Amino acid sequence: MKLVCSDLDRTLLPNGDQPESPHARAILWHLLITHELAIAYVSGRNLDLVLRAIEDYDLAVPVAIAADVGTSIYWRTKDTWQFDVSWQGLIGLDWNGCDSEHIQRLLESVTSLSSQSADRQSRYKCSFFYVHGMDEVQIEQEVQQRLTGDGIKASLLFSHDPLTDQGLLDVVPQSATKREAVAYMATQSKLHLNDVLFAGDSGNDVTALVADHPGVLVANADDATRAAVLKRKDEMANAAHIYFAGGNLEVAGHESLNGNYSSGIIEALLHYQPSLRACLNDLNWLRAALK
Repeated sequence: MKLVCSDLDRTLLPNGDQPESPHARAILWHLLITHELAIAYVSGRNLDLVLRAIEDYDLAVPVAIAADVGTSIYWRTKDTWQFDVSWQGLIGLDWNGCDSEHIQRLLESVTSLSSQSADRQSRYKCSFFYVHGMDEVQIEQEVQQRLTGDGIKASLLFSHDPLTDQGLLDVVPQSATKREAVAYMATQSKLHLNDVLFAGDSGNDVTALVADHPGVLVANADDATRAAVLKRKDEMANAAHIYFAGGNLEVAGHESLNGNYSSGIIEALLHYQPSLRACLNDLNWLRAALK
């Protein structure tokens, strides 16, 4: 493993209902440092909100950020963030030169949807609310009918915000889900997909969790996402590439990690690279991690 790509909210960030294991993030950061593992963030947040999360939660500075559900990619260059124009050019082909404002106009008559605020929109991400529990298949059929009628190729990413109990829908170019963004970042970094781990927890992470690289669903993931991943797992040629964090990971001299958030990522790293297990048994290594 050489690159960890992680969703933020309720995957790496402990901002869900479930508790975070004490020391889990410190242990994860030390694993990254001592084993030369890079990290990238793949989030529905825009760049400014990702940078705010890095500061608020004292996160490791990543080598790259795939923001706006993967539709915007930025590379760290010294102390600045370089916007990847080539990626935007590639995904823009699916929308025939149109942007999210055009998509918004095409879908304004879909009564089951209401537009999210302007700061949740970007050039190639058009975001909506819907009532959680509504028939997503029916919504998808109605939306795709309007889009394909205008020559638009799109992926529809459904997820759920447990804090507000709202359904969330992101409409993005067909080739611009988190799955494709992770694969693109791997290619640009000259990495084989087997060297990349993706961590997620919600509906817009499913495509990346069932991709051709290792993935982990953290233990605090919602039931709907777990069911969707299990269904896709049965259809996969390489089901071993999906790991479900379960908790009870023993740490020398400390309570076990519960599998939620960053501790789920630690579990996955040990699953895919068993040699890392020795670190959590080494009191000297742990003291260095927690100092």
